[in-house]
Amino acid sequence: MKQDAPNSERAPATPRKRSTTRAKRTARRTTRTKPRPQTPSHALPLPAPDASGKHDLRRPGYFLNRELTWLGFNFRVLHEAEDPRTPLLERVRFLSIVGSNLDEFFMKRIGG
Repeated sequence: MKQDAPNSERAPATPRKRSTTRAKRTARRTTRTKPRPQTPSHALPLPAPDASGKHDLRRPGYFLNRELTWLGFNFRVLHEAEDPRTPLLERVRFLSIVGSNLDEFFMKRIGG
């Protein structure tokens, strides 16, 4: 039987070169990082405990407003649509999601 050449005689494996477009995309992401905008829900402070140090869980500050969280979600999706790093068709998809969500929001929550 024929024996394979020992490992020391083999040519060193060259690392596979990555696609330049992928490398460029990664470089763009790392160089242009801007802070995400704050939604209205980020501005709400946490309720402070009462004088005895206990939290009254019946206080409205501990609960989320359904309408505000829905609008906050739409705000975050709209921010994704505005991000130039997102591919064009995904940006259009995000805009359609925001449009349909706001349409439903105004029909169900505001109109009736």
